Amino acid sequence: MDRNAAYNPETGNFARGGSASAYNPNTGSSADVQHTSTGNVYGGNSAGETTATVNNAKTGQTNTYGAAHNGNNVYAGSDGNVYRNDGSGWQENTGSGWHSTGSSANTSDLDRFSQARSYGGDRYNSFSSRGFYGGGGGGGGFRRFSR
Repeated sequence: MDRNAAYNPETGNFARGGSASAYNPNTGSSADVQHTSTGNVYGGNSAGETTATVNNAKTGQTNTYGAAHNGNNVYAGSDGNVYRNDGSGWQENTGSGWHSTGSSANTSDLDRFSQARSYGGDRYNSFSSRGFYGGGGGGGGFRRFSR
């Protein structure tokens, strides 16, 4: 496992990355995962990507999977597909781009996930606007002093 990060308190910009590998000596199968993200803690914007490569030694097949996010608007559905809300409805990424899910898709889980993120974001913003960062709900943070 490897992790690294950089943060500039003047600008609020950050970058972080990490990777991990696993190997099963009994089967010879292995997996590698990498994640990177960048953003700004003051502006609240972020973007990143995660890539996983899995090697099945029994079949000789290697598969690579990836997911990316821009901000906080990408969701993994319980069906294993990737979704986003473009403001007028849910879209699914089919590998060749974003396409409307249509009225037949069951998006109630996605709606709940989106509402939970929005609620969490509101709580964080309320807490951080008082000059604190870190754990909410009674502790774990530190005071941000202005100059």
